[in-house]
Parts: sequence; C-alpha cells; structure tokens
Amino acid sequence: MAIEKKLLKRLKALYVEDDNHIRNELSALLSNFFGKVYTAADGAQGLETYLKNKDDIDVIISDINMPKLTGIEMLAKIREVDEKVPTIFATAYSDN
Repeated sequence: MAIEKKLLKRLKALYVEDDNHIRNELSALLSNFFGKVYTAADGAQGLETYLKNKDDIDVIISDINMPKLTGIEMLAKIREVDEKVPTIFATAYSDN
C-alpha cells in the first residue's frame, strides 16, 4: 500500500540531527514530502522546538547520539507531555 504524497504533505515533522551537513541535506529532502519540517541541532533544542510547536508536529525523526540531550533522553522528556507522537530514530551509531 503506497502512501500518497498529498497525505504526507499534510503532516509536519521535527528533524533533530547534530551534524550540520546531514541536517541540511536531509531536511531539504524531507521538505519534499512533509508540509513543514522543523529542525534542531541537538536534543535540548529538539525538546524546546517540540514544546513550542507540539500542536503542529505530527512526527519526530531524530538521531540518537547528540550533545546536551541524546535522542532517547529528548524523547523521554517529550513523552512526559505527549505519549503518542510517532518517533523514528535514524542513526549511524553502532556499538560492537
């Protein structure tokens, strides 16, 4: 079942990534699919951005390892005010 682009365009995303290059590139790509993409450079900024715009954000896409707050710590704080916002972790981190 394919998701129509029109449906995604009605949604707004928060993208949290500490690498400037990756954040700029992927947020531009995500803008092709989502109606609006909020961005943040670390977990603390992601939390702040979410709290300011929580009624407008439909999905969170986040890195895990970031300064100030990790993606998991950020999500734990977001879950205190919103238990249901869908979240996707996209990370290049690996731990052998």
